[in-house]
Amino acid sequence: MESFPFNFMECAKDLKSDTLHTTTGNKNIMELSEFTGLVEGLAQLGVEEELAIETEEELEYAAMKVSLADAAAERIESSSTQHGPTSAEDDCSSHGAPGTSVLLLRPVLTIPMQKKQASCSRFLDNGDFLAIGTSAGTIEIYNAVNGRITFMLDIGRKGQWKWSCTSMCFHPALNASASTQNLLVSCDTNGQIHHWHATSEMHLGMTKEEGNEIYAVDFHPIGVKFATAGLDSKVRIYDGVTQKPLQILSEGNGTTTAGHSNRVFAVKWHPADIHITLSGGWDNTTQVWDARVGCSVRSIYGTLICGDALAIDAGSNRVLTGSWRRSDQLQEWDYGSGQLIRSMMWPLSEDTEPCRLYTAVYGRGVSNKLIGAGGSGTNQACLFNHETGQLVGQSPVLDTAVYGMCFSADGSLLAVTTATAVHIVAMENLLSRMPDAESTKQWSHSFLHHSILV
Repeated sequence: MESFPFNFMECAKDLKSDTLHTTTGNKNIMELSEFTGLVEGLAQLGVEEELAIETEEELEYAAMKVSLADAAAERIESSSTQHGPTSAEDDCSSHGAPGTSVLLLRPVLTIPMQKKQASCSRFLDNGDFLAIGTSAGTIEIYNAVNGRITFMLDIGRKGQWKWSCTSMCFHPALNASASTQNLLVSCDTNGQIHHWHATSEMHLGMTKEEGNEIYAVDFHPIGVKFATAGLDSKVRIYDGVTQKPLQILSEGNGTTTAGHSNRVFAVKWHPADIHITLSGGWDNTTQVWDARVGCSVRSIYGTLICGDALAIDAGSNRVLTGSWRRSDQLQEWDYGSGQLIRSMMWPLSEDTEPCRLYTAVYGRGVSNKLIGAGGSGTNQACLFNHETGQLVGQSPVLDTAVYGMCFSADGSLLAVTTATAVHIVAMENLLSRMPDAESTKQWSHSFLHHSILV
């Protein structure tokens, strides 16, 4: 057995390596040739399904080009009546309402990956450290201020085979005791769930889901349970203390829901209900699971989730999804009814393909009025105003697709994960220009704590 280099979000749309190196000229194959890792045994999309998807997307893309030309004409017309940016930090876009400034998200720190690829990242709850999961099967924990590696979580030290890390989460600090502080759960492509004490580098144990590849893991906000999901389309619930499996969710209610029919790439707990989990994947649905009845009780239709692109906002009870497609990528849904509330307009570019999303998150702490998302195509991360849906910030075009985004607990830092590097952005400059900037002043100590300014 060998450890396969693997970025599960990219592999999710990949074909076998021998197909990738042919010269068939098929556009989708060429687009997907950027994907760098393969996992033996991944089921492939059928040829007929792939051609149908390609035809549909070509029609959508042609319509989008017309829209793009109209938007470009409007920008030229409006530029004569609006002042240009006064500095590089004030770099603006005309997307959104007239006069709306879109800041360029400049990283204050970039952590390059050496001889491996990053697949996911999470801040420790104090925001001082950032954990990065890698294709080498290790988790590297860096100082979020100076970028120095501080801790290394590596099961290879015990002589165990390593498999690519696909997802991880920390035990929530809200309910953390001395015994659970800095506890981390990670999962990999061999169906293994690893339990760590991050700051002592101790491997506390391992649970294995035989025959499965795990793509997502999430702790409940109070830490009493965690959930996993992956290749076999099932959601598994575990005890957060004993790590023992409690329940497997796989079926619908027999009338309005059927559960998942394809692999699942995202799983999230409802922040206010310990019995409810949500999951999304390749079958164009997001399922709402109720552990009390042991099945899916509601479905949201029309979401193609291929990464960590699912979130629930406790305040508004809205569900955020990011889909791997050229249009209507970023959407919000009503949790109670499953109905679409809005699709946010992704910035268009004349030089690149539309962005297909791998990640979508709600902001935290002082950034709780923001929505973050990113993906492939434009290889960009964008921030939107949660209240208005308007674009407020975007990164430069990055070298590879954006696989993940995460905020520190206080919201003062944002990590943008690509295969080759993780970029850390300080949020103070952007937040100071939001309409309710006065409300962020009470949190200024969090920015001073990190001593980082945009």
